[in-house]
Amino acid sequence: MSSRIIVAEYLGIKNREFSEDIESIKMELKLALEEAGAIVFDVYGRALGPGVTVVAIIGNQYGEFRGRSHGAVHTYPELSYARLLLDCYSDMEPARAIDRFSNKFQPSQPPLVNELRLALEEL
Repeated sequence: MSSRIIVAEYLGIKNREFSEDIESIKMELKLALEEAGAIVFDVYGRALGPGVTVVAIIGNQYGEFRGRSHGAVHTYPELSYARLLLDCYSDMEPARAIDRFSNKFQPSQPPLVNELRLALEEL
């Protein structure tokens, strides 16, 4: 089994209202993860000052929870910055979630995306 950790950073976000709206971000994270091919089991969120943190526990398209798979959004409106973190399995399409949040955050440039692949069977 392989796992991927993907971080998308959104700089110069123009939609500050969205970045402070915890309920909208919870809904968008659920929709983005489903669009990327995940089954969303739970979504949790917390407002932290002007920003929010939202975390979703996910499984694959067969409803299997493989443990430690999740998506998260952290926003920092005061810095016009947001981050999408995906710790997911190999059969997800994370670009769909990344693009969905690009449309919502409206960053001043394309998101910066970094990916780490883990071959868990080798551990």
